[in-house]
Amino acid sequence: TKATCDSTKASLTDKLGKNSDAMKTLTSEISTLKGKIASDRTDLVNAESMLKDDQLYLKDLTERCEVRAKDWDQRSQLRADELQALSGALTVLKNNVSAADTNVNLRAFLLQRGSRNASAPAALAEKNGSNSTASAAPPSFVQSLSAKVRSHGFLARVGSSSSQQARQDAVAALLREEGQRLRSTPLAL
Repeated sequence: TKATCDSTKASLTDKLGKNSDAMKTLTSEISTLKGKIASDRTDLVNAESMLKDDQLYLKDLTERCEVRAKDWDQRSQLRADELQALSGALTVLKNNVSAADTNVNLRAFLLQRGSRNASAPAALAEKNGSNSTASAAPPSFVQSLSAKVRSHGFLARVGSSSSQQARQDAVAALLREEGQRLRSTPLAL
């Protein structure tokens, strides 16, 4: 019994020593882990701060891209409208102005020759291919633009002078008017 008691004491003392050593080891590990936790918290705070900065930058960049995209769409639409106006003006020039130029030149030739016979208006009408039958279709864009041009005296200005400069000035005036209507800076200049 005394031997058992001594062996139990020795065993318990040995266990206490081992536990004491383990506690010292764990205490040093705890202080190491506390330092690591503090370092990791600092890294986490820095990472969160960088994440917030990146999110703000991304939001700002997205807004700027959206503004530029809207601006691009508006400019593209404006360029398309300008192109349509230029195409319409070119069509008017090809169809109406060249025919009016030919008519003016023919009239000038007939007046210069002193010819006042009744066949001149008929020849002029035949040359233009005008016929008395009216089409039942509604006017096209070009026809409505042509009517607008005639109402503004565009063809009268072109027809009054056969010079190239007068025709160019008249076309430039038409393009300026279309540019102002479309609010297009390049066409309105």
